[in-house]
Amino acid sequence: NPACPKVAAISTIVNRGQTPKAFVFRNYGHFPGTNSHYLGGCQYKMWQAIRASSAAPGYFAEYALGSDLHQDGGLLLNNPSALALHECKCIWPDTPLECIVSLGTGRYESDVRNTSTYTSLKTKLSNVISSATDTEG
Repeated sequence: NPACPKVAAISTIVNRGQTPKAFVFRNYGHFPGTNSHYLGGCQYKMWQAIRASSAAPGYFAEYALGSDLHQDGGLLLNNPSALALHECKCIWPDTPLECIVSLGTGRYESDVRNTSTYTSLKTKLSNVISSATDTEG
């Protein structure tokens, strides 16, 4: 349906070889002959997309869908703007992009300073995760 808004959710497949792969849950199909650089499809239910794309390690268990194990899409694409641009070109190849808005991909940095001479394992892991998901710097 051309009038229907296009929506996608991204998960990370973690069991297909050494490198994690992005997976796009779409509510739209591509034109015949158009190939996306990303795995995915439009045959999935909304709850499957939400469950797979939000399976953040440490918070939710990974989600098995067929033979694939899905985890939070932010593990691989914290800011999926490039994927969104690619998908736009697949759907509307002759239409120039006018604007892209990306919400919720930044982070808040507190002014509180840690003055201790050591850091806990939790703090170290938190710092690694913050560094890996930092799209601002």
